[in-house]
Amino acid sequence: MVEVGSNIIHAFWESSDSGLLFLSKDWDDDINLPPILFGPKNETFSKIERLSPEQCGRYSRYYRAEESWIFVIRSAPHPQLIDRDARVYLGGDFNGWDKAIGQSDWELHPVGQISDTSYELHVPLDRIPLGTQAAFKFVTERGEWLDVPDSAPYRAVFDGVCNFHFNSSNTGRHIFRFYTSTAHEASGNEKIIWSGADKYEVYDLPRIGPLTSLKTDLELGAIVEGNSTTFRLFAPRAKL
Repeated sequence: MVEVGSNIIHAFWESSDSGLLFLSKDWDDDINLPPILFGPKNETFSKIERLSPEQCGRYSRYYRAEESWIFVIRSAPHPQLIDRDARVYLGGDFNGWDKAIGQSDWELHPVGQISDTSYELHVPLDRIPLGTQAAFKFVTERGEWLDVPDSAPYRAVFDGVCNFHFNSSNTGRHIFRFYTSTAHEASGNEKIIWSGADKYEVYDLPRIGPLTSLKTDLELGAIVEGNSTTFRLFAPRAKL
């Protein structure tokens, strides 16, 4: 009997012919790829590749190294972290949340180029053992909790509060990039179909991802000229 499973957490388009697939747990098979097809016609993808653990960390906000969990947050979306002298901590179910503020064991440190700084923290595996599931977030030394974006694929909402979700079953082997044929014409009802030997699942793949990659060179926001102020927003439209 084929079971209707929940292997797919999220998926979205990155471009017109590629996207990302987020699984509920690590895919440990190093030989065979996940059994996914491109719906609604059950076509094979032209290419499927696993993201590296470091790349997975960009979306999960953590990944596993040999002897530690590495938590990571990019500074770009958070004005509080633009200054490399900013102090930021990891708070969660596993360390008493705000009790982590000021504790060196839970402080992240800046890495990378100034133009694209990330903050990282290496936590020994015995501090957050295998089998753990927990909510977590990042917090500044002033007690300001950094927002969890609605687009974060691994997040948990409880009583209206949104946090990142830590699951030790996701170590950095659970996100894949897929590619379709460049000749594929978007129909608007694309899907990812999980067609395993014992599980079947269909996940809708709406064409909203590419809009997020659009940009403009025009000045945006409040533009003051003489005695007038113009407010300009960038609002791309889908062509029907």
